[in-house]
Amino acid sequence: MKQTFITWQDVEHLTHAIIHQTRQTEWRPDYVVGLTRGGLVPANMLSQYLNIPLHTLNVSLRDSTTGP
Repeated sequence: MKQTFITWQDVEHLTHAIIHQTRQTEWRPDYVVGLTRGGLVPANMLSQYLNIPLHTLNVSLRDSTTGP
């Protein structure tokens, strides 16, 4: 599995891009879903900026294909 690493500045930039795109339309989500193991920080940022409730989803995936 190829991994991609992003910086904190990337997280902020990408989150603000989503916020900007959301504000350009009239669509407004009922809630933001944040995935554990890496997705909670940007989800929390979106939730706070857009003033929308945050729900979490626990996801556990393995990088290895050779068993447990």
